[in-house]
Amino acid sequence: MKFFNYKKLFQLKKDMDYRNIFIIIILLFGAPLQSQIRPSGFGFTSAPSSTPEPKLDLNASDASSYSGSGTTWSSIGNASFNTTLEGGVTFVENGDFDYMSFDGSNDYIETGKTAANLNIYDADYTMEAAVRFDNTSQGMVFGTSTTSTRQGLHVGLGSSARMYQGHYAADGYSANNTLTNDVWYHLMWTFDKSAGEMKLYLDGSLIQTETGKLSFLGTSNIMLGRYWAYSALDLAYARIYDTTLEVSEISSLYSDYESVVTRAGSVYGTANENGTLNLSTPANATITSVSFASYGTPNGSNGSYTIGGCHASNSQTIVESYCIGNNNCSIPAKNSVFGDPCRGTYKRLNVKVNYIY
Repeated sequence: MKFFNYKKLFQLKKDMDYRNIFIIIILLFGAPLQSQIRPSGFGFTSAPSSTPEPKLDLNASDASSYSGSGTTWSSIGNASFNTTLEGGVTFVENGDFDYMSFDGSNDYIETGKTAANLNIYDADYTMEAAVRFDNTSQGMVFGTSTTSTRQGLHVGLGSSARMYQGHYAADGYSANNTLTNDVWYHLMWTFDKSAGEMKLYLDGSLIQTETGKLSFLGTSNIMLGRYWAYSALDLAYARIYDTTLEVSEISSLYSDYESVVTRAGSVYGTANENGTLNLSTPANATITSVSFASYGTPNGSNGSYTIGGCHASNSQTIVESYCIGNNNCSIPAKNSVFGDPCRGTYKRLNVKVNYIY
């Protein structure tokens, strides 16, 4: 075996500065770069070869798309270019896959690309995202800030927590299915110009079709996490295709997504004394833990709770017995169930549970 001559290397100090020596060491031994910590293909992979090449392909789990630091998020594949994280978008390492988190205040992705650059101006397209919404009142995944007819792109979540697709003005519409906060979804939006047809896909299933729709004629840069407002959401990957994908291709993309994601979320609620607290999770979900339970005078609202001055110490155990392992649960907020932790005080039951599916 031939060993490396270290004396010869250090002799080079007479002729080179330390930067050059460092470069030589990297070339000889290989650098422990970020890609070795987060290898390309970790978590979500690039779009499968069975589907057309995306014009935009951002993947937070792929080190060739995002290195793990900085404000550059690169679109990978043949149409490679750099997008920019604006406003303080946060990169989150998540175990099974990584994602970008948008605060809904001033975070967004600037692609630097128009519809014409991505070949979707007045044309067919498909948009795809692995996304979790922090606020289901409204939030766009893909958008422009323009408010002119057929020039404003609004693709994401519309009012009443429903998927939305529109090109500003009369050609947008919302699906009937409602989405839940803090749950990962695979969402796809397609547009077929010749048919004037928009289709929405939720977790691989077609949930709505609309006809008589007009094509997108926007000329401003397409952004992620923003339109004229900002969106509170988490984004694991996002893709734009310059064609209307077939059902089989959409199914393939969802299968890839599903192989990585274990979807999780939480639900919460309050019931006054002598009432019943009913908690429901999405179909096929299972309640796995109770993150808060208090019968008495708990503080807080909307799932952000703390124990108050009056608290039944058995609250956690009792709620777990009603909820763990079930898709939904109904818990009586009664002294006969929890005991009376503070006689003469009107009480309530606050609960927050977690689920996966």
